[in-house]
Amino acid sequence: MRSYLTLFMEPLTVLIVSSDPLTRAGLASILRSSNLNVIEASPTDDLTTWHDVNAVVGDGEPHELETDLPILVLLEDNTEAKSVLQQAQGILSRSASAEQITSTLQAITQGLIVVERKFLEALPLQETSNTELPEHLTGRELEVLQQLAEGLSNKAIARRLEISENTVKFHVNALLEKFGVGSRTEVVIRAIQNGLVTI
Repeated sequence: MRSYLTLFMEPLTVLIVSSDPLTRAGLASILRSSNLNVIEASPTDDLTTWHDVNAVVGDGEPHELETDLPILVLLEDNTEAKSVLQQAQGILSRSASAEQITSTLQAITQGLIVVERKFLEALPLQETSNTELPEHLTGRELEVLQQLAEGLSNKAIARRLEISENTVKFHVNALLEKFGVGSRTEVVIRAIQNGLVTI
């Protein structure tokens, strides 16, 4: 049975990026069977030359991919999970089904973050007891954190909370520093691990 997202949203155009032609061909076959439009590319290609692409599927670490598009990375094991969080919005295992991949792609193109449970559990918690954070989070920071978990941009957060975009940027940077991470995705993952937000 196809998922709700797949049934009621327009087919996505997905760019599959892998240095292995056989891997690209295999993924392309799987995703075309889910009624997705598929383009194949190598990591050395200029990804900006393709237009009207909704998302990228990478078979490896996403920092090699020069793109602002949402990225789904397929991993063999959980040893690379932390590194790919610097850029990826989705992480699944390479054994994921066509429906899992398709649903995740639909989700990340809507601004959500999707991480398969086994990778989420592999990520290190803050080095503090229980769920305590190294620094106290203010009420406003918690509000911004929840909006980040919902995948909202700084502009959208500013509009929802009725504050300036510069104020949002200030709070986001404060959250990055307090969580000791380098990306918004990592902040959200840490917040989920610490039970601070729900998605």
